[in-house]
Amino acid sequence: MRYKSLIIFALPLIVAMGSADTLNLSLSEVLVQNRGVVNRILISFNISALRDCRVDYAEILIPHFLTQGAITIEAWRLRSENPDDYDTTYHSRYVTDAEIRLPVILDITEFVKHWQKNGNNFGILLKRPHYEGGGFRGELQALRNALTNARVRVFFVRTRR
Repeated sequence: MRYKSLIIFALPLIVAMGSADTLNLSLSEVLVQNRGVVNRILISFNISALRDCRVDYAEILIPHFLTQGAITIEAWRLRSENPDDYDTTYHSRYVTDAEIRLPVILDITEFVKHWQKNGNNFGILLKRPHYEGGGFRGELQALRNALTNARVRVFFVRTRR
């Protein structure tokens, strides 16, 4: 896991030294999908500012929030307005640690590239993996509060001026 973190943190440094630009986006919508005892979170944001751009890297940066222990957060690209219809070919995953105060960083580069190419930005589903119950429980409120300060950061190059 340390190796993945090094790549994530090193990439912005590499991009920043080149001719790339950075765009910070706020989440435009955060919804909780209640599924009985577990909940999932649906988030969305507008990428229209990335028209005529090549996206090099995109991430969701969620400030650290307190958990009772390590939990895994997965991000899945929604294929329609139905929250159960998500793309299972690619997802992003981050394992939190209650004792280390690092932000949650989810690589969503492929999601943004897909939306640029095909449209249909229906948002992202955040959930825990099936082996951890498939959704959020006690940590839901802390995660939801942290999402109010979350941002999407995109590193890109303009292809037309």
